[in-house]
Amino acid sequence: MTDKTLENIKIILEKRDLANDYFDLKALPPEEAKIFLASINVLPQHLAKFDSPPLDKNETKRWSLIYLALHNLFHSEINHQDITKLEILTTAPIFNLTKEFLNEEDLVKLSFAYFLLGFTSLRINHSLEYLISEKLILGEFVAIGGIESSIWGLKFKHHLLQPVAQNILTKVEKDRHDFLVKKYKNIVFDFL
Repeated sequence: MTDKTLENIKIILEKRDLANDYFDLKALPPEEAKIFLASINVLPQHLAKFDSPPLDKNETKRWSLIYLALHNLFHSEINHQDITKLEILTTAPIFNLTKEFLNEEDLVKLSFAYFLLGFTSLRINHSLEYLISEKLILGEFVAIGGIESSIWGLKFKHHLLQPVAQNILTKVEKDRHDFLVKKYKNIVFDFL
Protein backbone atom coordinates (compact mmCIF):
# COMPACT_ATOMS: atom_id res chain seq x y z
CA MET A 1 0.00 0.00 0.00
CA THR A 2 1.11 3.51 -0.69
CA ASP A 3 1.60 6.30 1.83
CA LYS A 4 -1.42 8.01 0.24
CA THR A 5 -3.56 4.95 1.02
CA LEU A 6 -2.43 4.93 4.64
CA GLU A 7 -3.13 8.66 4.87
CA ASN A 8 -6.66 8.11 3.47
CA ILE A 9 -7.26 5.27 5.94
CA LYS A 10 -6.29 7.57 8.80
CA ILE A 11 -8.64 10.31 7.52
CA ILE A 12 -11.56 7.87 7.30
CA LEU A 13 -10.91 6.53 10.81
CA GLU A 14 -10.67 10.02 12.29
CA LYS A 15 -13.99 11.27 10.88
CA ARG A 16 -16.56 11.54 13.59
CA ASP A 17 -19.69 11.70 11.44
CA LEU A 18 -19.84 9.66 8.28
CA ALA A 19 -23.60 10.06 7.79
CA ASN A 20 -23.15 12.70 5.10
CA ASP A 21 -20.32 10.86 3.38
CA TYR A 22 -21.46 7.26 3.14
CA PHE A 23 -23.48 7.74 -0.05
CA ASP A 24 -20.20 8.54 -1.81
CA LEU A 25 -19.44 4.91 -2.57
CA LYS A 26 -18.63 5.54 -6.21
CA ALA A 27 -15.80 3.02 -6.40
CA LEU A 28 -17.93 0.12 -5.16
CA PRO A 29 -19.90 -1.82 -7.76
CA PRO A 30 -23.46 -0.40 -7.54
CA GLU A 31 -25.02 -3.77 -6.64
CA GLU A 32 -22.57 -4.25 -3.80
CA ALA A 33 -23.10 -0.72 -2.44
CA LYS A 34 -26.89 -1.17 -2.59
CA ILE A 35 -26.78 -4.43 -0.60
CA PHE A 36 -24.41 -3.04 2.02
CA LEU A 37 -26.50 0.10 2.50
CA ALA A 38 -29.68 -1.96 2.80
CA SER A 39 -27.97 -4.15 5.39
CA ILE A 40 -27.08 -1.22 7.63
CA ASN A 41 -30.77 -0.66 8.38
CA VAL A 42 -31.29 -4.15 9.81
CA LEU A 43 -28.00 -4.64 11.68
CA PRO A 44 -29.27 -3.53 15.12
CA GLN A 45 -31.86 -6.34 15.28
CA HIS A 46 -29.00 -8.85 15.55
CA LEU A 47 -27.28 -7.21 18.53
CA ALA A 48 -29.61 -8.83 21.09
CA LYS A 49 -28.48 -12.28 19.96
CA PHE A 50 -24.92 -11.69 21.18
CA ASP A 51 -23.50 -12.00 24.67
CA SER A 52 -22.08 -8.53 25.40
CA PRO A 53 -21.94 -7.13 21.86
CA PRO A 54 -19.12 -4.57 21.53
CA LEU A 55 -21.44 -2.10 19.75
CA ASP A 56 -24.75 -0.39 20.46
CA LYS A 57 -27.22 0.59 17.71
CA ASN A 58 -25.56 3.91 16.86
CA GLU A 59 -22.04 2.51 16.94
CA THR A 60 -23.09 -0.39 14.74
CA LYS A 61 -24.15 2.02 12.01
CA ARG A 62 -21.08 4.23 12.45
CA TRP A 63 -18.56 1.38 12.32
CA SER A 64 -20.36 -0.23 9.39
CA LEU A 65 -20.08 3.06 7.52
CA ILE A 66 -16.39 3.24 8.41
CA TYR A 67 -15.91 -0.25 6.99
CA LEU A 68 -17.79 0.73 3.81
CA ALA A 69 -15.68 3.88 3.39
CA LEU A 70 -12.50 1.79 3.74
CA HIS A 71 -13.79 -0.85 1.33
CA ASN A 72 -14.70 1.90 -1.15
CA LEU A 73 -11.18 3.35 -0.79
CA PHE A 74 -9.62 0.00 -1.67
CA HIS A 75 -11.99 -0.43 -4.61
CA SER A 76 -10.83 2.96 -5.90
CA GLU A 77 -7.21 1.81 -5.85
CA ILE A 78 -7.38 -1.84 -6.88
CA ASN A 79 -8.47 -3.09 -10.27
CA HIS A 80 -8.71 -6.77 -11.07
CA GLN A 81 -10.72 -8.74 -13.62
CA ASP A 82 -11.25 -11.74 -11.31
CA ILE A 83 -14.09 -10.77 -8.95
CA THR A 84 -12.94 -13.13 -6.21
CA LYS A 85 -9.46 -11.64 -6.21
CA LEU A 86 -10.82 -8.10 -6.46
CA GLU A 87 -13.11 -8.56 -3.48
CA ILE A 88 -10.51 -10.27 -1.30
CA LEU A 89 -7.91 -7.62 -2.18
CA THR A 90 -10.38 -4.87 -1.23
CA THR A 91 -11.59 -6.53 1.98
CA ALA A 92 -8.92 -8.61 3.72
CA PRO A 93 -6.17 -5.95 4.04
CA ILE A 94 -8.50 -3.59 5.90
CA PHE A 95 -8.10 -5.42 9.21
CA ASN A 96 -4.33 -5.54 9.08
CA LEU A 97 -3.83 -1.94 7.91
CA THR A 98 -6.19 -0.40 10.46
CA LYS A 99 -4.24 -1.96 13.36
CA GLU A 100 -1.74 0.86 12.97
CA PHE A 101 -4.38 3.52 13.68
CA LEU A 102 -6.94 1.89 15.98
CA ASN A 103 -6.74 0.79 19.58
CA GLU A 104 -7.83 -2.75 20.49
CA GLU A 105 -11.37 -1.69 21.44
CA ASP A 106 -11.93 0.04 18.10
CA LEU A 107 -10.46 -2.92 16.19
CA VAL A 108 -13.06 -5.11 17.90
CA LYS A 109 -15.80 -2.68 16.88
CA LEU A 110 -14.65 -2.61 13.25
CA SER A 111 -14.41 -6.41 13.15
CA PHE A 112 -17.85 -6.89 14.69
CA ALA A 113 -19.43 -4.31 12.37
CA TYR A 114 -17.87 -6.07 9.37
CA PHE A 115 -19.15 -9.43 10.61
CA LEU A 116 -22.71 -8.14 11.02
CA LEU A 117 -22.61 -6.23 7.73
CA GLY A 118 -21.29 -9.24 5.81
CA PHE A 119 -23.70 -11.65 7.45
CA THR A 120 -26.70 -9.40 6.85
CA SER A 121 -25.69 -8.67 3.25
CA LEU A 122 -25.49 -12.39 2.54
CA ARG A 123 -28.93 -12.87 4.07
CA ILE A 124 -30.32 -10.21 1.71
CA ASN A 125 -28.66 -11.49 -1.48
CA HIS A 126 -26.69 -14.68 -1.06
CA SER A 127 -26.01 -15.05 -4.77
CA LEU A 128 -24.42 -11.62 -5.37
CA GLU A 129 -20.96 -12.37 -6.77
CA TYR A 130 -19.44 -9.29 -5.12
CA LEU A 131 -20.05 -10.83 -1.68
CA ILE A 132 -17.56 -13.65 -2.30
CA SER A 133 -15.08 -12.13 0.16
CA GLU A 134 -17.73 -12.22 2.89
CA LYS A 135 -18.49 -15.86 2.09
CA LEU A 136 -14.82 -16.84 2.29
CA ILE A 137 -13.79 -14.73 5.29
CA LEU A 138 -16.91 -15.30 7.37
CA GLY A 139 -17.09 -18.96 6.33
CA GLU A 140 -13.54 -19.61 7.56
CA PHE A 141 -14.12 -17.45 10.64
CA VAL A 142 -17.15 -19.47 11.66
CA ALA A 143 -15.47 -22.77 10.71
CA ILE A 144 -12.56 -22.19 13.12
CA GLY A 145 -14.87 -21.24 16.00
CA GLY A 146 -15.16 -17.45 15.61
CA ILE A 147 -18.77 -17.65 16.81
CA GLU A 148 -19.53 -19.66 19.91
CA SER A 149 -22.82 -20.31 21.68
CA SER A 150 -23.10 -19.47 25.36
CA ILE A 151 -25.86 -19.31 27.92
CA TRP A 152 -26.33 -15.56 27.31
CA GLY A 153 -26.08 -15.58 23.53
CA LEU A 154 -23.45 -15.86 20.84
CA LYS A 155 -19.85 -14.90 21.58
CA PHE A 156 -17.90 -13.09 18.88
CA LYS A 157 -14.22 -14.05 18.99
CA HIS A 158 -12.83 -10.92 17.34
CA HIS A 159 -9.19 -11.97 17.66
CA LEU A 160 -9.73 -14.68 15.02
CA LEU A 161 -11.08 -12.44 12.25
CA GLN A 162 -7.85 -10.65 11.27
CA PRO A 163 -5.75 -13.84 10.99
CA VAL A 164 -8.51 -15.48 8.92
CA ALA A 165 -8.64 -12.50 6.56
CA GLN A 166 -4.84 -12.49 6.27
CA ASN A 167 -4.75 -16.24 5.58
CA ILE A 168 -7.32 -15.92 2.80
CA LEU A 169 -5.48 -12.92 1.36
CA THR A 170 -2.27 -14.98 1.23
CA LYS A 171 -4.07 -17.84 -0.52
CA VAL A 172 -5.53 -15.45 -3.11
CA GLU A 173 -2.17 -13.80 -3.73
CA LYS A 174 -0.65 -17.25 -4.36
CA ASP A 175 -3.64 -18.43 -6.46
CA ARG A 176 -4.42 -21.15 -3.93
CA HIS A 177 -7.99 -20.13 -3.13
CA ASP A 178 -10.11 -22.19 -5.54
CA PHE A 179 -10.85 -24.84 -2.91
CA LEU A 180 -12.15 -22.09 -0.58
CA VAL A 181 -14.45 -20.76 -3.29
CA LYS A 182 -15.85 -24.28 -3.84
CA LYS A 183 -16.19 -24.83 -0.11
CA TYR A 184 -17.99 -21.57 0.71
CA LYS A 185 -19.75 -20.40 -2.46
CA ASN A 186 -23.07 -21.85 -1.24
CA ILE A 187 -22.60 -21.38 2.51
CA VAL A 188 -25.67 -20.31 4.43
CA PHE A 189 -25.32 -18.61 7.79
CA ASP A 190 -28.40 -19.66 9.72
CA PHE A 191 -27.36 -19.14 13.31
CA LEU A 192 -28.80 -15.62 13.73
